[in-house]
Amino acid sequence: MKHPIDQYLERYAEPEARDRQRLNKRFRHVVVIPAYDEPVEFAREMLSTLGPNVLMIVVVNVPDNINPRSPMYQRSRRLLQHLSAPNLLTVDRVNQPIPKNQGVGLARKIGADAALGYIRDGTIDQPYIYSVDADVQLPNGYIPSIPRTEGAYLYSYRHVSTDPEVLRRAELYELHMRHYVAGLRLAGSPYAFHTLGSTISVSATAYAQVRGFPRRDAAEDFYFLNKLSKVSKIHLLGSPEIVINARTSHRVPFGTGPSIASITEPDDCYLSYHPQSFEYLRDVINAISTKNEDSLEGPSATTMKQLGYFDFVSRDPSVRQRHEWFDGFKTLRFIHLMRAVLPDVPLLHSLNHHSPNPPPDRTDLISKLRLEDRKPRILGVPAIQYR
Repeated sequence: MKHPIDQYLERYAEPEARDRQRLNKRFRHVVVIPAYDEPVEFAREMLSTLGPNVLMIVVVNVPDNINPRSPMYQRSRRLLQHLSAPNLLTVDRVNQPIPKNQGVGLARKIGADAALGYIRDGTIDQPYIYSVDADVQLPNGYIPSIPRTEGAYLYSYRHVSTDPEVLRRAELYELHMRHYVAGLRLAGSPYAFHTLGSTISVSATAYAQVRGFPRRDAAEDFYFLNKLSKVSKIHLLGSPEIVINARTSHRVPFGTGPSIASITEPDDCYLSYHPQSFEYLRDVINAISTKNEDSLEGPSATTMKQLGYFDFVSRDPSVRQRHEWFDGFKTLRFIHLMRAVLPDVPLLHSLNHHSPNPPPDRTDLISKLRLEDRKPRILGVPAIQYR
């Protein structure tokens, strides 16, 4: 039987990977960056941080619905023309634009598929693919000095900005994301991790097993990690920390950039999930882990019925199969459906629920949650201790 990497490259890899150009030297590691409407300076800064033993694959791309005369198209073309370094490989998806509904997901997949091919060739020594975006500052020690095990490693992160209003919005949205992950952690979910494309590193075999990044114009990181967490352990790194330059953006239909752009309300009016919805989720996780669905009642039972859970468990699947079915996507749907019973409340109020003596403002709250998120953990369905 063929190795998963060989199967993937033969059946599922993008043409750029199958037709990859030959490299004239070997590298120790490989980093992949999709780049649409980005300044050339980002590449210079990353190259100086990564050093000469790391190959950087930049997929310069534009969507196929953009006007070639538009500033975004022209800036992407200039980026393509000016990227040059001995350890930098550019992939041109400007002259062959990416389908608009496949966006950053396809761009990330093209780069990662090419990286996988070079790992298979032996041109890249360490069988790990590092995924970042052009808006990040990579920390010293980003590439580990010792080899990693199979699976995925997720970096800690924080948003920064020199614009006080952009920073305020970014911190509110970051608090919203951290509130959600803290709620999943409280509930005991194996999917209690952040899903940001800039923070992902994955072993070559695990990447091939889940058939790479999905071709989506947004949330490709969420769906990728959702699949990955069912076949491999997810290691949450306490350090080093990736710094993300917050910015309003409409490159994707939803996500961090559009969310930052849409925030207009003051801090104390910004809404997020009701904290009690995570208590109902905890009841669900306990029922799944003990195969005791009869213990569910009220809103949790009603919501799980809406999701089709009771039809699924009528076939008596194993505990592991139950956790794989009630995955990160269905967990998110559960929390969203709970809004019918528990409407969103002001975010800072929700965060007060996590601690009896919460810090008084947004800045202190985000520092507290960042500190909690930086505790190393191992998650994913394979990490569960089954009874």
